[in-house]
Amino acid sequence: MSHTAPRPPSGSLPMGLMMLGLLTVFIGERVVVDEGLHVLVGWSGAACMIAATAWRCWHWHRAEGSVRHAERTLALSHVGVLLSLALFDLQAPKGLAALGLAAGSSPAVVLKVAWIAVLTLTLAATVAVERAWWTMPVAASVESKRLRLSRFSALKLAFALIFVFSINFAVTQRDIKVDVTFFKTTEPSGTTLDLVKRIEEPVTALLFFAPVSDILPLVRPYFDALAAVSPQLRVQVADHALEPGLAKRYRVRSNGFVVLVRGDPATASGVTASERFEIGEQLAPARRAVRKLDATAQTRLAKLTRAPKRIRFTAGHRERTKKGDKRDPANARLTQVHRLLDRFNIGSDELGLGDGLGAAVPKDATAVIVAGPRRPFLREESESLLRYVRTGGRLLLMIDPRTANQDDGLADLLAQVGLRRLPGTVASTGHHMRSSYSKADRALVYSNTFGSHPSVSSASRNSLRVAAVMKHATAFERTAKVPRGVTVSFPIRTSADFWRDKNADYVRNPKGKAPEHLQILNLMAAVTIKPKTAKGREGRVVVIGDGDFATDALVGGRGNAFVFVDSLRWLIGQDKVGGDLTSEEDIPIEHRKDADRIWFYATTFAFPLALLLIGLWVGRRRRGGGR
Repeated sequence: MSHTAPRPPSGSLPMGLMMLGLLTVFIGERVVVDEGLHVLVGWSGAACMIAATAWRCWHWHRAEGSVRHAERTLALSHVGVLLSLALFDLQAPKGLAALGLAAGSSPAVVLKVAWIAVLTLTLAATVAVERAWWTMPVAASVESKRLRLSRFSALKLAFALIFVFSINFAVTQRDIKVDVTFFKTTEPSGTTLDLVKRIEEPVTALLFFAPVSDILPLVRPYFDALAAVSPQLRVQVADHALEPGLAKRYRVRSNGFVVLVRGDPATASGVTASERFEIGEQLAPARRAVRKLDATAQTRLAKLTRAPKRIRFTAGHRERTKKGDKRDPANARLTQVHRLLDRFNIGSDELGLGDGLGAAVPKDATAVIVAGPRRPFLREESESLLRYVRTGGRLLLMIDPRTANQDDGLADLLAQVGLRRLPGTVASTGHHMRSSYSKADRALVYSNTFGSHPSVSSASRNSLRVAAVMKHATAFERTAKVPRGVTVSFPIRTSADFWRDKNADYVRNPKGKAPEHLQILNLMAAVTIKPKTAKGREGRVVVIGDGDFATDALVGGRGNAFVFVDSLRWLIGQDKVGGDLTSEEDIPIEHRKDADRIWFYATTFAFPLALLLIGLWVGRRRRGGGR
């Protein structure tokens, strides 16, 4: 054969026929449902692969010299692909039955891994050699070394992929989880310690556990730490089997319970109240209870030692409520707020026109909350709330911007406490969250510029980690003439890159009849009203410029939760209504379907493909430099 003559072309047909056979086998296995058609399609694919291999072997037989070496490599690669097909048939249920192997046994797992590994290796070598082979059009241009390097590079990449997928497969098959945080004893939070320091009556923590219990060493140190800060709290360990009378008195059916008793637990006459909760006797069931021990203990202690309080939520104006409005999404409810109130022994009731709001706020109301009204208050209702705060009442207003077709009827009330609502919706291009991925997101703003007022003390301490989030918020300013005896402060402000969107287009218009300038805006106000007499009680008002501020959609963020809890604490005059809890409980991660899909395709295809392309580019540059 002349070295300058074109080499006998093997053609791309054998390779194309092999890929067609593989695709046909895949369709027969994964797509076709009918049994007869499944077998027909599968054997058709196998026939294509056998024909491609035979064709390649025929080219190997006809080749001479250096061309023969390359044709041999391609023929052996095709044989390897056929071998992977044979292994695939053996690891199928019928193949395992013919071999007498049980599904899930070690040999079955080896066959399952082997056919994938063989297919990956041989297919990678075939594609790499074929690609290099077609850059050598004449026999004289055939470079055995270059073909060998192409094959080795492909095999290295294939072995790397097999290693990664093998590790993943092994981890999946041997899914062992080790929780190293379970044996970490939960410590009391500062909130719980402060609660225990203020106990005025003796309280006993009865720990119903056997002396040899594995849970007792995890629970006892927590209550010992509480008892160390107050002589009013003592800890007692009781075994259910050894003290049946004590267990019966507090309705404890077995060990694994904690009972908090106010008074002397030994004598029924001295017992005034008790709270109990279950932890469990075994390590695995008790895992969750031990992790949230501080939250549970704080809730029970609050119910046991604090006098119950009542919060009134106004109703009848399409406010945000616990049950929610049928026209609102599910996350527009106040479910988490009511759970928070229950935790700290604070009851809640509605306050509407039928409950006397048009005349006066009931005397049993510790505070009144107006949560995002979308229908106007009557003048009599607004005046009733004003009289309430002037006589020492506590009011929390969460209100939206005032528009031409939506007026909540609270403008006069705000004016009487020294506040004016500015027109427009607060917006920003730099400090907003992503929700709809449109310009409307500019009205979903956040700010971590907190003042020193007690209503934002927790948020201010954690301002580097949390922020207050508001959706379609309104801004405030002091009235030109603040009423006498009224003090106004603004605990939450924005930075200087915010504006008031006055035409609802979410685009800043610095010119025109109603220019929208960048400015610092006040998102929250705290008002104190001096009592008229020396023995009177000062009125307190907190105004937040967002009706959705405490809904489930936003209060899940720690910033909003901190602000709501501290505002309520300041309003009702308690130094500690809530705060941080020490908890080792895992926080569930929520996924959206579209986000999961993006991550699936990114991790399965996009990232590996990007790494492959980078590797090919680097390899190409290295070969170019070598030449």
